[in-house]
Amino acid sequence: MTRTLVFKAILAITLCVLSTLAAYGKDIYVDDDNTEGPWDGTRRHPYQYIQDGLDVALPGDIVWVAPGTYEENITLKSAVELLGAGAGVTEIRKSTGTVVTADAVNFKTKIDGFTINGMDKSGDSDYGIYCSGEAGVISNVTITNTGSHGIYCSWSNPTIGEIGEEESKVTITNTGAHGIYCYVSSPTISNVEITNAGYGICCYNSSSPVISDVKISNPAAFGIYCGSSSSPTVSNVTIDNTGADGIYCLGSSPTINNVRITGAIGKANGIYCLGGSNPKIRGSVIEHNGGNGIRIDGSSLPDLGTEADPGLNSICNNAYYDVLNENPTEVKAELNWWGYSEPPFSISGNVDYDPWLSIYGTVTDKSTGNPIESPIVIAINVDTKDKYKASTDSNGHYGIPDLPAGTYLVICIKPGYKASIKKVEVPTGDKVDFKLTPSLE
Repeated sequence: MTRTLVFKAILAITLCVLSTLAAYGKDIYVDDDNTEGPWDGTRRHPYQYIQDGLDVALPGDIVWVAPGTYEENITLKSAVELLGAGAGVTEIRKSTGTVVTADAVNFKTKIDGFTINGMDKSGDSDYGIYCSGEAGVISNVTITNTGSHGIYCSWSNPTIGEIGEEESKVTITNTGAHGIYCYVSSPTISNVEITNAGYGICCYNSSSPVISDVKISNPAAFGIYCGSSSSPTVSNVTIDNTGADGIYCLGSSPTINNVRITGAIGKANGIYCLGGSNPKIRGSVIEHNGGNGIRIDGSSLPDLGTEADPGLNSICNNAYYDVLNENPTEVKAELNWWGYSEPPFSISGNVDYDPWLSIYGTVTDKSTGNPIESPIVIAINVDTKDKYKASTDSNGHYGIPDLPAGTYLVICIKPGYKASIKKVEVPTGDKVDFKLTPSLE
């Protein structure tokens, strides 16, 4: 009886140890310099090809890839991490087919530290990375020269980039179609830069990705396309020099916060809402676009701000109208900056823009350039001594409405920073920005 108990105890401990070891996995090595073998995946005898390392990997394993150029199409494995030596020195390239496939892999799967080069923009179905299922994490990757999409998400919710981590940045450039295409997918997209794509990001068929800290430059068409009941959350995004509209909403209602859209080419709009699109737009800059700042068709009704929930948008200096409403129903656009302290504004159609902002600006940290959340901003009329408190938001925007003409002292205060004061004449056509200096401890 005693021997049986001892045996069971030893067996339980052994299984526990084996389970722990399995959870940590093993290291598998790949180096394209090992052209003659032997190849067993050890540090001394690494595999020559990445796919050979992936083929023998089990869940929990890590495949380490040495600097080099690997000309192959690869398929990731679920719960296996594929780690290159860095996007600048480790390249996977192939001129035909999808370079990297992540098919039905789980959230523990990861690819990090590579350039993925399609080598040719002519193939219609040649993707940089194809994702289905949870698809794991894509970070510290540069994707370039793909015939079609840089990243194609099909019924998939990967994490693309990681916010605030420079070493996790994803760069997508020179794609034949979209930088990122989402089909029935809601990935988390952050710390991503997309240049010279067809569309920057396309959200289609009930896709609702979270898009933050993204820069989209020089797409041939739309910066972000939202179609077929897709409702992405878009924040801290810069979109510039688009060939078509900066954000195009077709039967979709994204949430847009702290987005900067400038330089749409030709007659392209900053934001175009049509087909029953009702986006909510707050704290955004929509300026200097070739068409309208925001164009609204007869069936759409965006929310640009109310007295209870101020817009704090800067919508001005667009070539046509700053807001063009083709819907007979009134669009709320209260507490926004229209480029000047008093009407007439460049607005057409049934738009409720009253109250508007007489003074508007942004408050940032002088040393870092980062916005300062919810500062206290007060305007004091020099003659009457009347005080007016600003509405503010989490991205450092502020605005003060309904100021009579006159001279004002505008005071900006935030705990941990030195206060700043500026003298402003109202009406004004200039923004009043503050750069606060951190106070000494």
